[in-house]
Amino acid sequence: KLTVDNVAVSARRAVLRLYTTILHGRKTTTRASLDRPDRLCASRDVDVLTLDSFSFPRVDFIKIDVEGLEAAVLSGARHTLESYHPTMLIEIDRARHNCDSFLAVHTILRELGYGAHVCDAGELVACDDAWDAATRHANFIFIQRSKHR
Repeated sequence: KLTVDNVAVSARRAVLRLYTTILHGRKTTTRASLDRPDRLCASRDVDVLTLDSFSFPRVDFIKIDVEGLEAAVLSGARHTLESYHPTMLIEIDRARHNCDSFLAVHTILRELGYGAHVCDAGELVACDDAWDAATRHANFIFIQRSKHR
């Protein structure tokens, strides 16, 4: 069973503006963000919830692609992550972060017992230097260390 909720997720419940960049006269919905871009954009109000507020009975996998707001989503998912230890695929685009904010996402997950990995030539490879790996990869796979041996 699948339920689609037309909401954003972040660190707290709110109603916020969602900005959609306009390129060549068209909305670029793949670049929608809660951060206002420095170019022409459309916007609308969206309900924002935490992932924890859904009270899922089980979570095995989470995909996060939130254009630079990964730390906020993880903050609002802390109970879910601590309870279910799901594997996660998180796009963390180096172009949307400075080194400190990029590594903050990795630090949050390391503190929760996760290890970062990338898919390199079809192989899952542990990622020791995430900032360097981000020059070649935007998608990181986080696996609870107790699950990956």
